[in-house]
Amino acid sequence: FFFKQKMAYEICACLVGSEMCIRDRYQRRVRERFNQTRTMIFASIINAIFFSIATGLAHAANSFGVEARILQVLPPQLKNDPELLLALIALAVCFLIGVQNSVVIAARRAYKIKQPIHHPSEKDVTNKADRLAFLRRIRVVENFIEQLPQFYFIIFVNYVFVKQFATLALLAAVYLIGRVFYGLTYGNGVSRVLPFVTIMVTYMMLHGLVVIKVLEKFNITLPAIKLD
Repeated sequence: FFFKQKMAYEICACLVGSEMCIRDRYQRRVRERFNQTRTMIFASIINAIFFSIATGLAHAANSFGVEARILQVLPPQLKNDPELLLALIALAVCFLIGVQNSVVIAARRAYKIKQPIHHPSEKDVTNKADRLAFLRRIRVVENFIEQLPQFYFIIFVNYVFVKQFATLALLAAVYLIGRVFYGLTYGNGVSRVLPFVTIMVTYMMLHGLVVIKVLEKFNITLPAIKLD
């Protein structure tokens, strides 16, 4: 038996245009998959660049002897008790969270925004400048909380695996200080380039220390950097 292929409109009037819909849907899926693939490739390249820079910065710090130099100036209590350094980092994070929450509470009182509103609309705050100022302060806290799990994780990995406790304490301190100034500048709507660079450099170095330790486990040694 031979069947003649029929068009959609020949089968039923309500199917008119269905071929176009099917074709368009297929093309849309192809475009979506292509965009997803392109995004994944781009993200992989960015991550590769990130870890390359991080490894280079950490290697430069090790070549400069940062660990030994910091140990020379640390008090004996901190030098001989790495758990105390870790506890101080945790306390500093808790203190910073408390300060940021206090800033948000003060902003709520100043702009008369009650709980549980976190992202006020034009109906909640009619003055656009006040609304944006409050949103900037909220965003500072949100951004810090979003990054906090990864910060804790990389601190923990450095503590148990890398074991360069003095360098870890210094980088964590600089990172948190950078966070403080980032919050102040972003919350007040002024330039935040320097705090952002400080945060990124210390963050990359924390990751770079882990990468170097992993390479050492595979007997891969980076070329020495001679610093005059």
